[in-house]
Amino acid sequence: MSELARSTAITCALISPDLLNQAEAALRSKLAENPHDARALRGLGDLQRRRGEFGAALKTYRVLQHLRCDAMTNWLVAVASGERLPWPAPEGVRPSPFIRIENFLNAAQQERLLAVTHADPKTFVPARIYPDKKKRQLRRELRNALLADRSVIREIRRWFVPKLQCLLPRLAAHFHNGEPGKRFIEVEVTAHLTGGFFGPHSDDSTDSADSPLATREISYAYYFHQEPRRFDGGDLLLYDTCPESGSFRRAVCSRIEPVGNTIVFFPSGCYHEILPVTCRSDAFQDGRFTVNGWIHKAGVAPFRPDPHTETQGASEQVE
Repeated sequence: MSELARSTAITCALISPDLLNQAEAALRSKLAENPHDARALRGLGDLQRRRGEFGAALKTYRVLQHLRCDAMTNWLVAVASGERLPWPAPEGVRPSPFIRIENFLNAAQQERLLAVTHADPKTFVPARIYPDKKKRQLRRELRNALLADRSVIREIRRWFVPKLQCLLPRLAAHFHNGEPGKRFIEVEVTAHLTGGFFGPHSDDSTDSADSPLATREISYAYYFHQEPRRFDGGDLLLYDTCPESGSFRRAVCSRIEPVGNTIVFFPSGCYHEILPVTCRSDAFQDGRFTVNGWIHKAGVAPFRPDPHTETQGASEQVE
């Protein structure tokens, strides 16, 4: 079995509805016998996150918090609720925090975005990645997606980056990244058609201080598509991660549906995955689209994009 097939099989097994239903039945049976079973409560809350049921997970974690108010439980409550994270963070592997903002663009901006990105499929080329954290390569066994060229990005970044700029104080406070300061922001536009995916990965790099990825601090993805949505899949899985060690737990994650006109922010050191996409037609416009990128550490000089890589994301430095 290929690396891609193994990876996809593992992911599908871990989020299989049958598996989750069986696990929930077992956990609720334990809680029926002992409502104060902290281990079962934690397991149930984690399972609800894996389904993307954050309201239910929050209720479960709050019950756990009444029984065991420690650093990890407080972190679980904050992640599920979207509230500001407690600090310091608990040690070890922990749920990856995120901020999700609905209705990010107004109707005119959404129409403008669709018009620019859907005008010509030829402006999108196969996505490359940094498998060695230094130079982008085409690795279809790890990622299958399309990236817009510079002409598309230039049309979008002029008005999209200022909207991100307005959120910098909120993001810095929520993720405990210090003062907003000057931030270098990368912008890409990505399309996932049938078979599109991105296997487990993090967006930053601890391998080398001079890597283009080393100063990435916050990742973001704005979802947009035709309405009604004409694809299935493409959910974002944010795995429980220990950013300090670069380890993650694939069996536990927060599942985020790619809802149109919604933007998600999370720390770049958190491991995540994009589930395979299946479109309901062969039309390019029916795919899963994102404006995505990375906000770099405050006060850090931007890296120089590879001039030979046409798919390198465009960027802006903002206050």
